Amino acid sequence: MNPRIVAFVVFDFVWLSAVWGRESWLWLTALLIGLMFASAPKVLWQQRRAFFAILVVGLAIEWATVIAGVIQFTGTSGIPAWLYMLWIGFTGMALVVFDWLHRRYLLAAIAGAIFGPVTYLAGARFGAAELLLVTPAIIAVYAIAWALLMIFIAHLVNPEALKSRK
Repeated sequence: MNPRIVAFVVFDFVWLSAVWGRESWLWLTALLIGLMFASAPKVLWQQRRAFFAILVVGLAIEWATVIAGVIQFTGTSGIPAWLYMLWIGFTGMALVVFDWLHRRYLLAAIAGAIFGPVTYLAGARFGAAELLLVTPAIIAVYAIAWALLMIFIAHLVNPEALKSRK
């Protein structure tokens, strides 16, 4: 089975479990992340430094947006446990699925600028967070943040890791 497809599909369920179920479904989110990681353990192990770098940068972006008053997550003044789990899942998925973005910085930036804000708008619709700025400002903040994050991922992801998985 193709680990890219598994990681992409399972991550969709990770996102739903984390955002919709939040703390009540942490067990399911963790189980799904475990399933996703089990589909490509060698790939993720080979990219463990990139994994931790992306995870730290992603969580730093989350903290920055909370501190700056862009977003407030439901039930906390900081970062909820489900969001930490979501970042672990996203980082693992990114290293498996986004290998084709390696050194394609413009494409990575465009994808981040489009899909980054969409996830936060959707998360707010699910009641996972309150967006504290007007919608155009939210879109701008997350478009810039995610464009930069995706450039970082495109720089770090290793397409050779997936080829040598066997």
